[in-house]
Amino acid sequence: MNDDEWQVWVSERPEAVRAAARRWPGCSGGKLVCYRSTENPRFHYTIYSYAETPTGVTCSLVHGRDSTLPGITTFGQPLEQLIRCDCGKWDPPTVEQKRATHKRLERLKQGRN
Repeated sequence: MNDDEWQVWVSERPEAVRAAARRWPGCSGGKLVCYRSTENPRFHYTIYSYAETPTGVTCSLVHGRDSTLPGITTFGQPLEQLIRCDCGKWDPPTVEQKRATHKRLERLKQGRN
């Protein structure tokens, strides 16, 4: 998505989401914006979506290639935990990483590590 498309998309959102998306943009300069989390600053994340809730705006984050759960999207994340790093190191997970993550989650679901 280029900057013009991003601005159009943002302008069509509810006011609270517009304000959040301007402060924590999902893309800039035609590239995904890379964030780190105050919860776990080692890894890189990118914003997948925003949600307006009764207590404010949250986001869904996609874990990048260097995460412990590459390819997983986590929902309801507080935007205030995000630190924009713009390092350009957010890379999408490989197909192999996604398969391994899903297998790991299945094992956890079944009570096995």
